[in-house]
Amino acid sequence: MIPTPFQLSRLYAQGWKAGMACEVDGPIAAVLARADKLNPCTADLEREKWTQGFTEAVRRKLDGPQRRRRQV
Repeated sequence: MIPTPFQLSRLYAQGWKAGMACEVDGPIAAVLARADKLNPCTADLEREKWTQGFTEAVRRKLDGPQRRRRQV
């Protein structure tokens, strides 16, 4: 069964949440390899979407807050 766009967005969000909760305590490659073990999905498309959320969350944590300067 092909997941709906909504279901894929929920999988992305679950991956994001897991990525934000993951300790970034080593090289990025090691953290991203951990994602493969944490991914609860079995279907390829679903695994890909979860991993995308996880990866983007970890990269966001490494880059720090993305705040805009306030215009005065």
